[in-house]
Amino acid sequence: MSAQTDYLRHLSDVVRERRADPLEALILARVSGNPEPVGDIVSPPLGREEPDANLLIYHLYESLAEDEPARDYLRAAVARLLVGQLAQERPDTAVLDLLGPLMGYTQIANRPDQARFLRWGLWGLLDDFFPKPLTSLIQLDDAVLRHAARVLDLWLAVTPPRCGDLNQSVRGKVVDLWDATLAVTTGAPACEDRFAFLLLAFRALLKVHPELAGRRGLREGVRVTVRCGAVLPVLRRRWLGQCWELGMAMTANPDWQDEFTRFLAKADERSAVGNRADADAERLLYQRSLDEWRLPETARPNVKDLIERRDTREQRVA
Repeated sequence: MSAQTDYLRHLSDVVRERRADPLEALILARVSGNPEPVGDIVSPPLGREEPDANLLIYHLYESLAEDEPARDYLRAAVARLLVGQLAQERPDTAVLDLLGPLMGYTQIANRPDQARFLRWGLWGLLDDFFPKPLTSLIQLDDAVLRHAARVLDLWLAVTPPRCGDLNQSVRGKVVDLWDATLAVTTGAPACEDRFAFLLLAFRALLKVHPELAGRRGLREGVRVTVRCGAVLPVLRRRWLGQCWELGMAMTANPDWQDEFTRFLAKADERSAVGNRADADAERLLYQRSLDEWRLPETARPNVKDLIERRDTREQRVA
């Protein structure tokens, strides 16, 4: 019997017997490459055909196909471990790089209890863990900003569109997060990390407030992308890539798409005001964004009217 097979057998016994204490420690030892025994179980080194340390845990999950309670037990351990590792003062990014895919593979987002636990645990980190408040996360530096982006990305993964589990306080803070992130990204020099966080903040707005994302969020996102993309062209490609991904997601959720598209033609005036010099670039990128989104023609606003409305507003201001 190989070391991998023996380890998998022991791990399966722990899960099927619902042994509370060692499971999280066993998973952590595996993903961190710790060779020290946990109890009497030792995580073996990677085999020649193992792409990463998650493979044996994936095999374990598949072996539990006929035992959904055992799968739920494994999912709960993964969820607790993920929140705990994210909350470390100096998080191990290599461990988190494995726990994120493990969360996805075990389909935690599709299990209401585990998804709710993660959703509120991750929101707690966003709201109260970092050295700056939620609306100032975009002002964090370098690695800390990237860590906040990871937490937000995972929160989005377990938060369905129009999620009824969120209270008014959370819904309001998502709007504040978008507005603050937009303001800082617009006013600061173009930066890949800040723009990556902006993309996540837009996704949060779209999931929690699709009507607001349609009314002004998309146009505001286009405007800041034109500004930042003029300095770093890769940011424009990333914006369009996200539009494509969101279009795919909305195709599978028509109610979400309808709520978003109903408000596309109802732009707030403030979202239509920008630099006249950028008007053509905004018009082109806005149209390209809708193309990548693959929205039906009947759901698309008249882009020319949008820019003309903005120009009229600028003339009044002048």
